[in-house]
Amino acid sequence: MPVVFVRALRPSDPDRVDALLASVPAALEQAAGVPRARTWVSFTALDAQAIGPRGVHDPAEGVAFVELLLRDRGPERVARAMEAVAEATAAALGLPLTEVWLTTRFVASGGLFAGGAVQRWTEAVE
Repeated sequence: MPVVFVRALRPSDPDRVDALLASVPAALEQAAGVPRARTWVSFTALDAQAIGPRGVHDPAEGVAFVELLLRDRGPERVARAMEAVAEATAAALGLPLTEVWLTTRFVASGGLFAGGAVQRWTEAVE
């Protein structure tokens, strides 16, 4: 049940957003064994960014801010998941990997309401 929030400048090619929404779940499945049907991804288009004092409006020069919410799957799987999401985001949006800033938040069993109910899991961390 990973949830991925991506915020970046609006790409000039709208197909890049569709590519992002498709490639992130596929990357998580390949890298960390998370079924793509269980990954939720959203994209929020920004009109402008400031990097230090410099305003940025060109999507090719911006930064993608990514937040990855998932249950703790152990340090190795989490690292693979982070790398996969960052790489998929960079490729889909046409950004250098260095311009993807990603943070991870762990969601505990019972700490998520989705599908009309509190979600709980008991699987051990691998």
